[in-house]
Amino acid sequence: MKAWSSSWPLRIQNPFPSAPPSSGRYRPLPGTRPFWNVYSKVTRKLREFILFRADQEVEEYLEFLIAGFYSEYERWYKLDPVVGYFSLFRRARFRSLSLVAHAYFHMGYDLPRTIADAFTAFPALGILAGGRNDARKAFLQLNDVFPKVFAEESRSYSTNGIFGIIGKAIPLTITKIPSYWVIQMRTVAWINAEMIADEPDFKKKQQIEKEILNCIVKGGQALEQEKWNPILWLTVLPAPTVTAVAAYLQYSGAETVAPWVALVFAAVLLVSAYLVLAYRGLERIAHQLGQEITRNLEEVLPPAYRERLAFVRREQDAGTSQ
Repeated sequence: MKAWSSSWPLRIQNPFPSAPPSSGRYRPLPGTRPFWNVYSKVTRKLREFILFRADQEVEEYLEFLIAGFYSEYERWYKLDPVVGYFSLFRRARFRSLSLVAHAYFHMGYDLPRTIADAFTAFPALGILAGGRNDARKAFLQLNDVFPKVFAEESRSYSTNGIFGIIGKAIPLTITKIPSYWVIQMRTVAWINAEMIADEPDFKKKQQIEKEILNCIVKGGQALEQEKWNPILWLTVLPAPTVTAVAAYLQYSGAETVAPWVALVFAAVLLVSAYLVLAYRGLERIAHQLGQEITRNLEEVLPPAYRERLAFVRREQDAGTSQ
């Protein structure tokens, strides 16, 4: 691979940390540790793909994207006071919910802008010298990475909290929902990247990016109608663990065992019932948020780019079936 240009995004260290360091650039932003865990693993998987391909142009291209992705991630909380998307999920006490919300934002907004930067990079990336076809094919070949990573992280407490603990014993299907929508968003992101890069007027280019951002924020705001969804109750109510501890403090001095046993049994039933409801609520939100964002992004595409989207999806489906 040729020398890294100073005009490209700041290069990401290799290997990327598998756990957050105590200081420095690679620490997760506050409230984004579940996303950071998945991002870290995806980055390592991308570099495994680079080694497998043993192609310097593919390496340069993917390292550019990796660097661009992280640069966009670092800007999230400078952006949030303006758009408010992250604040919608900041009080969510389930890590799985924040992971889904952050992953969708990353695919919907960060990804197309980073790919567009790759299209217009100076000096140009070698893989794009003969057009975008080779870059697109390499991009689509990476779709298989995401279901695998989501499945692996479904058993992680650090990433999925209580559902990560449950996932160690019982396979959870929730990973299939964000995996599906992430892949759909990646396809739309490619088309949005082409639309951004093809626009010669800088102000119009900025307007396209603003429309993309609005599509994602609107998708998040649609969840305000889901205030009765069980997974959102804990934004205003105590967590089940807090309830259990409070009960323990109240009855730990009881003279007889029977009331304590009955209380523990009732608390376990209550928490278990709530977790079942919360899990179903998480499935609903993961699907609804992914569907809303993807639909919003598709609706703003001009007819010519919708035709390109249909072509890329056919190409993606053909690659999946092989």
